[in-house]
Amino acid sequence: MVSRRIVPQLTVALVLTLSLACLAPRRAQGADAIDYLAQAVGRVGSEARVLMDKFDYGYTEGLSLFGGWIARGESTGLDETLQRGTTYAFIAGGDNDATDIDLVVFDEQGNRVAVDQDDDADPVVQFTPARSGVYTIRVELATGRASTSFCVLALLKKGGWDVPVDNLIKAAAGLVQHCKYLAQKGNNVRFHSTSNQWAIFGAVLKSGSNVGLNKVSLGDGSRLFVAAADVFSQDVDLYLTNAKGNIIAKDEDDDATPVFRHRAFAGDHYGVYIKNSQSQKPSFVIGAILTEQ
Repeated sequence: MVSRRIVPQLTVALVLTLSLACLAPRRAQGADAIDYLAQAVGRVGSEARVLMDKFDYGYTEGLSLFGGWIARGESTGLDETLQRGTTYAFIAGGDNDATDIDLVVFDEQGNRVAVDQDDDADPVVQFTPARSGVYTIRVELATGRASTSFCVLALLKKGGWDVPVDNLIKAAAGLVQHCKYLAQKGNNVRFHSTSNQWAIFGAVLKSGSNVGLNKVSLGDGSRLFVAAADVFSQDVDLYLTNAKGNIIAKDEDDDATPVFRHRAFAGDHYGVYIKNSQSQKPSFVIGAILTEQ
């Protein structure tokens, strides 16, 4: 287990940056209170910085940051291909209403191979697989003062991408500025909330590379898709595909803040992909799925 030291400067800076960037609707309305997102990302980002500084960890290739609402007593997970002999660190955290979050890693046979079930809201698991394969990482909101909390999961590995704190802050701030813009236009939006489904996803991407989520359930209704990046990216593109892999919606404008709307149907599965089309150097990019009401 790593030290539970939190870097207060990151949490404070992130909360202030995001709170000023976007309006914060009440949780009771089912909308996205941006301060909850800021609290969760700040907690996880702080712990990640500790691991980077002390143990030479960095963000993994591909998707390495996930976030979404989790109901008390429920969990959200993801399947991740891990390599034999590589040391990983998985970090979870929640907003200030989350009092106990658990983090469990399962192998392909469903056996628990790593776990942090301490009575706290910022679990960390360090794990070196004995064999390569697909592992399931699950984040459970065991207890909380509210019925739901915004939770975030970060995937790190030894020798991974060492992302400066400012990059994470600026990418996240850019994302929520989309929310402010949409709200000012009269859109009633919130982060997409479905059982075992992440609403935000982020990665460090080289110029010209892309990453995405597969088998996404969007339910029925209007959905908005947004993305943002740190200061190094000049052009970010965003795509939605159907179950056959065909592109059905996109934003390929020459800017770093793509956004588009799509009418989703219950029972269908989609793919959401984000591309760092042009950047000076590898850039931290974050995308989000929003429900429009």
